[in-house]
Amino acid sequence: MVDVGSEYVISLAVLFAGLYSFCSIFIKKIRSKWAGTNIITGTISNLGFGLFFTYGSFLTLFVPLPFENFFVALIFGIIPLVGSWFVGFKGYRIDMKKHKNDNKVGVQPNKGN
Repeated sequence: MVDVGSEYVISLAVLFAGLYSFCSIFIKKIRSKWAGTNIITGTISNLGFGLFFTYGSFLTLFVPLPFENFFVALIFGIIPLVGSWFVGFKGYRIDMKKHKNDNKVGVQPNKGN
């Protein structure tokens, strides 16, 4: 019997989470909501999640870790993961702004004279 390490099981679960996020870009019915809110994740957010999860799982599955030196770790590990996290964060900001604009009711009264 083949012994499958727990790191492979976790990496495959994370890979499927990334693929789910990529599918959410095109299929709006399966999009998630931001935790603790009723705000649905948008295209940019799902792109960031998908990039983060799939790249991280591919690193753990196909690249021998730890990296040889800091420069290799910076170029192939840190920069892409931080960049995808940044895309997800910008998507969150866009989703919040869209949610606030969609929930405005009428014109706000003028508080000045």
